[in-house]
Amino acid sequence: MEVPSYSPQNKIAVYTTIFGRRRLIEFPDEFREDNIDYLCFTDNPNIKSNSYQIIYYKPYWDIKVFHNREIKILCHKILSAYDYSLYVDGDIRIRTKVSPLFDQYLQNADMAIFKHLRRSCLYDELNVCLEKNKIPTSLITSAKNQLSEYRKEGFPPKYGLTCNRCILRRHSDSLKPILEAWWKEYQIIGRDQLCLQYIQWKYKYSINSIQDDCRRNHIFTS
Repeated sequence: MEVPSYSPQNKIAVYTTIFGRRRLIEFPDEFREDNIDYLCFTDNPNIKSNSYQIIYYKPYWDIKVFHNREIKILCHKILSAYDYSLYVDGDIRIRTKVSPLFDQYLQNADMAIFKHLRRSCLYDELNVCLEKNKIPTSLITSAKNQLSEYRKEGFPPKYGLTCNRCILRRHSDSLKPILEAWWKEYQIIGRDQLCLQYIQWKYKYSINSIQDDCRRNHIFTS
């Protein structure tokens, strides 16, 4: 990973990514907090923002979606100066102050993610992703094969599923190998939802579940 140069000011980061010509969603100034840095990593030098500090990120992956996912998953590398982070997708609008979330959801775990409200099974999610062409074409075969390996290892159906559009994390030493394992699996499967619960199960790792709709709630909307 090529980490771009920037100057952290606090120990908490709220961050997002915008690659290509997508529009960055701003949020009202009233929700900004002085103890938080707000960062947007992008390959678009023309993006301007009143909400986020813009950090140029030179793309280098052949599979374009990897740029977002690398930054999204490997927060301990891209945000090594921070103790806590909140990742939000670029089309997510913050609609409240977010600092209370870290105390609320990270008391007994280093990661908290919204529960997937439509499905609870990784194997079912694979079928949906294939139907909707959400897996890079070059990774479809390896994704199918890898989930077959999960089944052989004993990973159970209906284990649970997360909506990874917003992710709260404490950057602890114990979290780092989990993120590295997640990233390794992601590069085989090409869909972060299709491997996180397997990593959670394999390493007996605790992730707090936020019981709300990740797309529309009192904290975020898209």
